[in-house]
Amino acid sequence: MDRIKQEEAVVTNPKPVKREVDDASIDLPGRSQSCNGLHSSSSAKRIKSENTVIQASDQLAINPAYCTSDFQNAVCSLLKLFATANANLDATGAEHAALLKNMVFRRPFSHMIFPNFFTANQAIEQVENELLSQKFQAIHKDLFQLSQTKELRSVPEFAMLCRTLENEVHDWVSAITGVPLSDEVDVRGAMYRYTDRLMCHDDKLTTRKVAYVYYLTDAEDWDVADGGTLDLFDSLCVDLVMVPGEIVKRIPPKRNSLVLFLVRDDSFHQVSEIVNPRKSRLSITGWFHSPQSAAAIVEYQTMPASGSMEFTEADQNNARICKLARQDDRQSEIWKAKCRETFLKQQRLNIPEILDLAFYRTLVSELREKDHLIPWMTPSNRNQAGHYRYFDLRQRFVKDFKCLDLLVDTILTDQFLQSVSDITAINMGSIISGPPDQSKKPEENAKENKPFATAVPGSSSDPSGEDSSDTTWFLRTVQFRLERFAHQDYTLKNYDAVQQGAVLDLFLFFDCDRLDKDCGGTIVYVDMDNDDDCLPLTKFSPVSNTLQMVRREDSVVFYTDYVNHRWARRADGRPFYRLWMSVSALPSPPGSSTSGSEHDVDSDEDESAEDDDDDENFDLDEDNQDAIPPTVSGSSEDELEE
Repeated sequence: MDRIKQEEAVVTNPKPVKREVDDASIDLPGRSQSCNGLHSSSSAKRIKSENTVIQASDQLAINPAYCTSDFQNAVCSLLKLFATANANLDATGAEHAALLKNMVFRRPFSHMIFPNFFTANQAIEQVENELLSQKFQAIHKDLFQLSQTKELRSVPEFAMLCRTLENEVHDWVSAITGVPLSDEVDVRGAMYRYTDRLMCHDDKLTTRKVAYVYYLTDAEDWDVADGGTLDLFDSLCVDLVMVPGEIVKRIPPKRNSLVLFLVRDDSFHQVSEIVNPRKSRLSITGWFHSPQSAAAIVEYQTMPASGSMEFTEADQNNARICKLARQDDRQSEIWKAKCRETFLKQQRLNIPEILDLAFYRTLVSELREKDHLIPWMTPSNRNQAGHYRYFDLRQRFVKDFKCLDLLVDTILTDQFLQSVSDITAINMGSIISGPPDQSKKPEENAKENKPFATAVPGSSSDPSGEDSSDTTWFLRTVQFRLERFAHQDYTLKNYDAVQQGAVLDLFLFFDCDRLDKDCGGTIVYVDMDNDDDCLPLTKFSPVSNTLQMVRREDSVVFYTDYVNHRWARRADGRPFYRLWMSVSALPSPPGSSTSGSEHDVDSDEDESAEDDDDDENFDLDEDNQDAIPPTVSGSSEDELEE
């Protein structure tokens, strides 16, 4: 299913995802001769006031070469042949051979490219100028970032242009495709500028039948490396659902060309990110509709399977590398009380410098050097989940990763989990005594909760009065991943962030020192049950060596904003990492230490006391403070952005 409201598509799921336009609108500046030759906005406004577009649109006509009955019949017969399994295209006639080479294509799905579509160059230029004079709205969601006009059929200056699309072009499209069309035609202007993009989708929505893009970009010097291409994906069937594969064709935006394709389950496409700050892509886009709605296809997304991980008692190594794994003293109690006060007000908290600096630096060096040894996975369906790499830490693959292994062990200690529970006032209700029953729901396991202080091997203070020295304790997690994000990576609203019941999300970020807000990678929380999700519930950008805690209800999901070209330039193509842990979030029982503050907050925020015990088992590489290679320094090219 597809994912955008007007520009390109929307996914329909058990919880529908709506794509709206942001309230903020912008006046789109025109381009000078040095920016692909578009006229200035001031001249465009003069043209608008003189009403020349209404007159010029009257002169727009389809290229006569495309209007002959022989041409239309040849295109229509080819499209029918494409729909035939094992069709022999080599046996087609000479008139078909030319079309197959230049205009009509079968792979990866049926699509057509018609250059020099309209005649009368002066009229085309006037349409372009009038389009530039319109007010564009900047829209930025999980699936796209671009600027778009309102529906042009309601704009008087485009009355004749829209009439041409609704009559001559409409009938011509129906003739060459052999598809009956209704009178409904969508007409909008779209502008893509530096870092704008539209991610992979299929356009399947309501009665859409034939998608079209008419380019007004002056693209004589446009290179595929500039971005802005219409990328077409091949497809494969996974669990009876069509999913996108790899990009097999890139179509650059060529002025006065018309691209058409039939909207189908496998019509996966995207508009690649504009990576040249000097280029912009202008087009008129929309759909021709079918008289009848296609059969509704609902893609159900299964809830992520929860897993159980054994947790242990914190030792000196754990306490040395992480402030939350240290035993409480007066200072740490005051600090936790202040943190709890903030979290209870905002349901979110960030803790900077969570890891010892020397350990953090060694960990980042380890990830950089051994990234290729991690068996990364990618989502099976980028149309539903996005594109990024991850590894499930519940598999406990940490061989030859000394720092990562110690970090995972530290997170799964009683003291770390107790500190999180103290700060969030959330009872980690998914702690169960082993072996865990994977068939049980988190709320069912709440009956088996033990306080962290007693839920550790060797504890003799079990509330039940029984000796728990032989008991193994497990933490049921919804997700526990190491995730990798590089340029062009992103996640969508309805990826693996769905869950049953409230959860507590923990994020720990690595190697993202130059990841500013304009680079993408921001984590955005939205409410799927809210009819108006224009404004996020909360959002935050990754900060190195910082722990983010967010309580999330079952109707709330998050997405990771597209990591754009700015990050590729600033980090020299290097990825950044985040560790994501999601556990069930049940309220603390009344009277427990996590149900409210037991300490007076009467001093400034302090970190927990330093542990002076010697580290007998782990080398923090304190003599190698410069083990992390320096980030790429800024350059004049780095500042060249629209």
